[in-house]
Amino acid sequence: MVKRTTRPLEEAQIHTTYESLMERLEDTMKMGEQNIKYLNRMYEKVLEEIVDARRQINEQLDQRQQNTERKLRDLHSTLKKSLEFVTKYCVQSSSMMKGYNIKEIHKTSPERSFIMYRKCLDQTDYADLFFRDATKNEDIAFHLNTDLEKFLRSSTDFGLIASQETVSHYLSDPNKVVSIMEKSQYDARITTDKYVSYITGICKSSNGDLLIADGANNCVKLLNRAYTMIEQIQLPTSPMSMCNMSPNEMAVSVCNDDSVNEIHFLRVKKGRMEKINRLQLNHRCYGIAIHKGDLFVTSGTAVYQYTMTGRQVKTLYEDKSKCRYAGNVLYLVCFATYIKSFH
Repeated sequence: MVKRTTRPLEEAQIHTTYESLMERLEDTMKMGEQNIKYLNRMYEKVLEEIVDARRQINEQLDQRQQNTERKLRDLHSTLKKSLEFVTKYCVQSSSMMKGYNIKEIHKTSPERSFIMYRKCLDQTDYADLFFRDATKNEDIAFHLNTDLEKFLRSSTDFGLIASQETVSHYLSDPNKVVSIMEKSQYDARITTDKYVSYITGICKSSNGDLLIADGANNCVKLLNRAYTMIEQIQLPTSPMSMCNMSPNEMAVSVCNDDSVNEIHFLRVKKGRMEKINRLQLNHRCYGIAIHKGDLFVTSGTAVYQYTMTGRQVKTLYEDKSKCRYAGNVLYLVCFATYIKSFH
């Protein structure tokens, strides 16, 4: 006879644990299937962006080729007219000289002979000046734009390809309460700072280092896990916002409301920061967020959606708004008293 070793309460707990585990396994399998489908969609989407980038480059190259060919046609036309003038002048001068009837000059009076002689001298002097320029050979040469050539040689690809980690809604608890367990204060200033630091953004790398956007000193500072600054990168003007692209790649919006409106992409590698790309936009760049491979930028009056290569997809919203996102929803926190969201 086998002695019963489990109590009814323990059996219920085992059953509950078993059911919970099976449910989580099933959810994880569904999540994996959804992630594969999403990954395939993103692959096709990025592939389309690469093809579109090539199309735009082709259009720009075609335009530059047309501009160069137009300049060639204009120069060719100018030089051809100059050469045609030479031929025309020679024909006219030859006809004029024949009209002097030099062969019969001995039959004319001394006065008329002298006049013909002076005309011939004048015509000869003018012809000498004309021949001096007319005998120059006109040539056309093409010199390739060295800046374009250097850029193409230095470029190895169309843009940045990066992976982005996202948390699946299967694994996140929407009802989890966020609470502060501990608080510490550290000084982000350094001796070379001209102004008191004004932190406009903060991101964390995969090894725990912190990137801090300092709007007052126009830079991004890299702090190690001991909160000691180990490096900084200067920016052309104030960084307005910053977000993660991947565990070790960040995007920073830079704006001075006038001439500089840019997105800078940074990478953290072995305790060092490096700039990997830069986009120039035609509007102010304040808030910034990256969601499912798309770039969202606020201008203070609108929210724009871009590809990671800088192609504008659409304008999401026109108002004085700032953009924040969570999960599959983009939240627009307006300066008024309401919030708008986009799924």
